[in-house]
Amino acid sequence: MDWEEFPLFAPDGAAVEELDLSASAQRSTAYSALSHLLHDDETPEERAELLRDQGNRCFKYGDYRTALELYSRAVECKCTDDQVASMNLSNRAFAHLKLGNFGRAIEDCERARALDSSNYKAAFRQACAELELGRLEHATEHARIALEWLKVNRPELEKEISSTEHFIASVGLQQQKLDRMRQVAEDSKSQTLRAEEELQKMLESRSTVVGHYLFAQQKQCEPNGPRVVVDDSGAEPKRSLSWPVMIVYPEEFGDEELRCDIIADFHEDSTLLDGVMAISENNSELVQNIELIYRKRWTRLKDGAAATPAHVERFGEPERDPYFVGSLLGPDDVGAWVSLPLKTRLRVALGREDYITPGFPVFHMVPKGYRPK
Repeated sequence: MDWEEFPLFAPDGAAVEELDLSASAQRSTAYSALSHLLHDDETPEERAELLRDQGNRCFKYGDYRTALELYSRAVECKCTDDQVASMNLSNRAFAHLKLGNFGRAIEDCERARALDSSNYKAAFRQACAELELGRLEHATEHARIALEWLKVNRPELEKEISSTEHFIASVGLQQQKLDRMRQVAEDSKSQTLRAEEELQKMLESRSTVVGHYLFAQQKQCEPNGPRVVVDDSGAEPKRSLSWPVMIVYPEEFGDEELRCDIIADFHEDSTLLDGVMAISENNSELVQNIELIYRKRWTRLKDGAAATPAHVERFGEPERDPYFVGSLLGPDDVGAWVSLPLKTRLRVALGREDYITPGFPVFHMVPKGYRPK
């Protein structure tokens, strides 16, 4: 038989429904009488206390979801005593905090403190929720509110005071660490921007125009662009550029299958001959029979590169796709093959008016007089 028919035998903490007169006529006379007997003299504060006690038991055993439901029912009791209403909200905030509902915990804490400014637990729980959301300054602010109230009004609560002070100190250490990390990131960003600006100025001073990579292998190369080299041996530091350089050549001369070698660190004052000797292992006989060539306008300008109106006029509008590799230019758009003397310094070769550096320098090594199709 259900206990609703005999409310006196209701389990501990069970909520007995309060019936209105019309509803009570449809139930047993005993139930109606006992229901009204239980509720007539019970205030909202008393009902909230009963629900809060049940919630506390659930909270103690880690059943935070049930505790949250019971605390919410206590809040819904609409207590007229602001301190009791504040306590109900503070308890519900604690359950939200345990369940990771940090935003809702903060909302309940703010409502609790608006009802009762002496609710130091609400202030501290708000500090904990703010910390979980990474708002360290807010966490410190609310923890200090709790600490100041405790020191003035409840100095005997030494344990609570000590734990709050420890919390504030811990948040302070996190804030210092975060500030250092931010400073390092800002310094690194500024240093990177300065390095990029310096590199851009050096490229402009050398009339070097940078376009998109011609080969996918270039993007896999590390480094895959120029770097600034600083020579401190003189009275004043001297800055220059070092590049990776790709030399493309057929497996066998006359063969259409291409191979390539990449020299990872090639100084701009080195000659093209130095590069050929490096990849051919100083084969002087080979040097006598080959030449290095490039093609005018074999790729597009890179969007955002130091391209003047004159560059755009010569080479066309920049390619705006940052992932572009190769050349979309047709046979009628690309220029003729141009041969470079092997004694040409890399800096001079990259400064030629008809040369776009495709990410980093690329040259074709072919037999003298031979031109790829």
